[in-house]
Amino acid sequence: MTRLSLLAAAIVGLATTLPAQRPGVDTLRIDGSNGVMPLARAVGAAFQAHDPSVVVTFGGGLGGKARLEALAARSIHIALASHGLDMADLAKQGMAAHRVAVSPVVFAVHPSVTVASLSAGQLCDVFSGQASTWASFGGAQLRLMAILRPEAEVDTEVIRDGIACLKGVAVPPSVAVVETTDDMARAIQSNVGAIGVITATVVQQNEGRMRAIGVDGVAPTPDEVTRGRYRLVRPAYFVSAARPPLIVERFLAFARSPAGQAVIRASGALPTP
Repeated sequence: MTRLSLLAAAIVGLATTLPAQRPGVDTLRIDGSNGVMPLARAVGAAFQAHDPSVVVTFGGGLGGKARLEALAARSIHIALASHGLDMADLAKQGMAAHRVAVSPVVFAVHPSVTVASLSAGQLCDVFSGQASTWASFGGAQLRLMAILRPEAEVDTEVIRDGIACLKGVAVPPSVAVVETTDDMARAIQSNVGAIGVITATVVQQNEGRMRAIGVDGVAPTPDEVTRGRYRLVRPAYFVSAARPPLIVERFLAFARSPAGQAVIRASGALPTP
């Protein structure tokens, strides 16, 4: 793990533990997509460390309509999103979407799992309930626990769209379904033999407690995304007012700066121009 990765991981929690307001300090309020939140927290914490005159606070997550309503009401400065954005409609509402990164969507496993990669067909066996132990894939005689997010969530949509045999697979009762990114992370970490779907950013931030496996022998790294070999990805958007306040302009500029892009890379994602 690089020094930058250690720094990024160390400061991830700061934004939510500091008080929301202090005299002489500007507060930047962010909420929205659960899936984008871990990356936004890393960037926000680094921005806060870079500029101590700012406190960055995060909400508990908002759905597609609620996040834009909160932005319109000015109860938040930035709405996090990954899909479902109508750019023309945003413009009519006086909003703008800033695509800051692409994050690999990965199959993450509990440290007890020794398998390094699964083929697309094997993944379909996992999430259709056809496989019950890791021995089926050359691993230990260990019970397999498959976990998914709900159907409407981006991570689930990405793997269904990106892996042909998953498109029509009905999720059996043997596959656990969890509501949030944090729920997924906890489920993978706490269940021996677990495999779930999450972003590379969360895996990076929980190094040692879970790890990502390859798909058809291709590792889910930013380099493989750049080469076009790993295609399971989701974008990360920061949505703001089209004419945002200065604190938002500063945050967006930091996210696109070399320092901000380094944090994005250290978080397992790929900065976008």
